[in-house]
Amino acid sequence: MYNANCFIFPSWYEGLSGSLIEATMTGIPIIASNISMNKEVISNCQNAIMHKVKDAKSIADCMDDMIINYSKYTSYTSNTRSYAINRFDIQKIANKYEQFLFSMI
Repeated sequence: MYNANCFIFPSWYEGLSGSLIEATMTGIPIIASNISMNKEVISNCQNAIMHKVKDAKSIADCMDDMIINYSKYTSYTSNTRSYAINRFDIQKIANKYEQFLFSMI
C-alpha cells in the first residue's frame, strides 16, 4: 500500500474497516464510499474524498478530482496519518479496553 498513489474503497457496507484504517496509516490519499462506518475513520474533503454509495459516476468523478487535484490531496497525508495513529493505534485501543475492564471490577 505504501507504493500506491491512492486507496479506493467503494464498499456498500462495512463494520469498522481495518483496510481503511490501514490506508489512513500509510498516509496515501483515499477515495471511499460515504457510508457511516467509513465516516468514523475519515472526514470528507480533509484527508479523503467520499463518493455516493452504489454510484459509479460518483466514483469516477472522485477519481477525476483526485487526478486533477492530486497535490492538494497529498498535502493531507500527514494529517491523515497522525489522526489514524492517535485514534486507532492498537496499543492505545488495548489500553482503553484494559482500563474499562479494570473499572468494571
